[in-house]
Amino acid sequence: MTISGKTFSQPLTVAMDLRVKTSAADLQEQFDLSWQLYQLRLKVAPIGKKFDDVAEQLTKLKAQAAEQPDITQKLEAFAQTLMKFGPPYPRPGAPPSLFVLESTTRLFNDIQGADAAPTTAVKAAVADLQTKVGPMMDAWHKLLESDLPALNQQLKRAGFLEIKTEVEQVSR
Repeated sequence: MTISGKTFSQPLTVAMDLRVKTSAADLQEQFDLSWQLYQLRLKVAPIGKKFDDVAEQLTKLKAQAAEQPDITQKLEAFAQTLMKFGPPYPRPGAPPSLFVLESTTRLFNDIQGADAAPTTAVKAAVADLQTKVGPMMDAWHKLLESDLPALNQQLKRAGFLEIKTEVEQVSR
């Protein structure tokens, strides 16, 4: 610390809370799993923002198209495509959600909330999430490159606003 040009120093020792009985190896494993989940979240979070934005626009369009069954049907089909990104068994009437992102966040918080060795189930859940990210990202890119443009063409022909992704909205 420096006060009025004079520097003062004193050694500081940081020690583990004595109540924590977890070994250094187990804490390292906990850190490693947390780091893996953090890296996954960095990949998936930008998709989560766009996903939520697309889902919100879809909800608004469905309300506007209530009187046009052909457009409603197309919007509902697209909504079903979005639901495939959600949990395996969603509650009826639940809005679309990006399950991989939610699972990554929840698992990260669970790991960080315990001063204990990661369980076999936690390790398996992290490994499972890692296998799901690639296919989910591929499906998302297909949706943006193929499914969404096809829907937007149909919406445009019917006189409705197109569903825009975040990047497109910023560039307007």
